[in-house]
Amino acid sequence: MDLDEEAQKLGLRVRHMRLLKDPQIFEKVENLEKKCREKARDDSDVYITCMLELQEKIDYQEAILAYKSEFIMKKAVDCFNRKKESIGNIEFCKNEAISFVKKFISQYNDSI
Repeated sequence: MDLDEEAQKLGLRVRHMRLLKDPQIFEKVENLEKKCREKARDDSDVYITCMLELQEKIDYQEAILAYKSEFIMKKAVDCFNRKKESIGNIEFCKNEAISFVKKFISQYNDSI
């Protein structure tokens, strides 16, 4: 398999990880939405304001995660190119990239 194919496969895996994230994140967002409903009681304006703030925070963290993932992918491709003589070394590049994406997803979870 050539380096471009390896980079494409890694890119798909990173995107897949970003989309699926961790089930705890979805649970956390559901709990925050519930808090917005509880805070609002019968006032739709309070609920809307709370949800808009939550959505803004989520959108911001999503953008950060996307940029970090893009950065890691570029670093992984650079790593591939430096180590193209040996396929075994490419595995190191892929594993390092996946490790960083997992760390970034954890940071995303902590930031919401």
